[in-house]
Amino acid sequence: GTNPTEKSEQEKLEQVKGQINATLLIIVIIVIIALALIIFIWFIIKSRSKGGYPSLSKFTFFTILLITTLFINSVYAADIYQENVQYNKIITTQVNYANFTCTFRVTVEYYFVNTIDPITNLELDTDSDTLPDYLEVLYLTDLHNDDTDGDLLPDGVEVYRTYTDPLRVDTDNNGVNDGDEDFDKDKLINIEEKNHGTDYDNIDTDFDSLSDYDEINGIKTKDGLKTYQTDPLSDDTDSDGLRDDTELKLNLNPTNPADANTKVSQEITQAILPKNLTIESPTPISFKGELKGDIDKNVKVRISNNSYYEQIEGLISNPIIIDTTYDYNAGLKITFDLTKYKNIAKRIAFCRIENGKIVFIDHTYVSNNILYADCYSGEYCLIDSKKYLQDLNLFIK
Repeated sequence: GTNPTEKSEQEKLEQVKGQINATLLIIVIIVIIALALIIFIWFIIKSRSKGGYPSLSKFTFFTILLITTLFINSVYAADIYQENVQYNKIITTQVNYANFTCTFRVTVEYYFVNTIDPITNLELDTDSDTLPDYLEVLYLTDLHNDDTDGDLLPDGVEVYRTYTDPLRVDTDNNGVNDGDEDFDKDKLINIEEKNHGTDYDNIDTDFDSLSDYDEINGIKTKDGLKTYQTDPLSDDTDSDGLRDDTELKLNLNPTNPADANTKVSQEITQAILPKNLTIESPTPISFKGELKGDIDKNVKVRISNNSYYEQIEGLISNPIIIDTTYDYNAGLKITFDLTKYKNIAKRIAFCRIENGKIVFIDHTYVSNNILYADCYSGEYCLIDSKKYLQDLNLFIK
């Protein structure tokens, strides 16, 4: 059985702590007495240099004041070794013996001491500020208060998001509360960013080309007729497959999924740089149609590097590759301005390469200098049909 005369480990620990505190107190008393003697000697020497001795009452007052302050500080400093207690530490007394003046100021600092098991309690967050308790100990923040410095930003936000000091209301000393700062200059102060869940250092949290401020406070459609408030945390507020900025550009409602299939008349123009100086692409090349979605995002054009075109007689433009999400029946049309070829415009053919063969596409002239035709993804080129057919020994009037 257990020997009742043996002390428990806890009792032994308490005894050791008591011995440590007693030792500290003795050391503090010795230091105070030594300081008092040093001050007394310095006081006498200083006074004699001025030609006399000051009254004992002034010396007594200043000495007692200093000793009292040191004693109070030492008591609070010793108490810091206890666990799970919130402490106040009194500091700073300014005494000027040369002029016999004294400034007595008490500053209160808060210390939060807690014993945390670093292995089993890594996820423990007592005040739910997203800063785990073991980090609260490291940062000297209050693990029972989610906003230690009272700037309306939780400690976790200051450590992980705004990178401000969770112990200071105004980290950069610019006279502005950390919560009232606007780090990303999007016209939303940090407190508002916290409330909406948006980024503190990014004006467009969801990367939809609309600022967080505009999405929260309302943004107009392209025609300026309607204003909508959208979700700054989602690039597609109504989840209809069209980004918020696209719907506003097309004068659609970004908060209503029912208009996702609405066709809108659209047109874009893309200039094609010549592949070489001997063959130039007619510019500009335009795409138009009554289409769903944003034509600007769904249609791209580039130069083709297919060596097959080098064998084609009558080629008058760089061959192009059209990349688009629209299929043949979508109604996408390509338009060429053939002003520079107006003398031969009527015999220019719009062709597509399919399985290594030239396929002539039906096209319509709006005027002698404009050609347009239906298109979808693939490789295309413009050919002088007369030269091309002559090369094949086919002659037409």
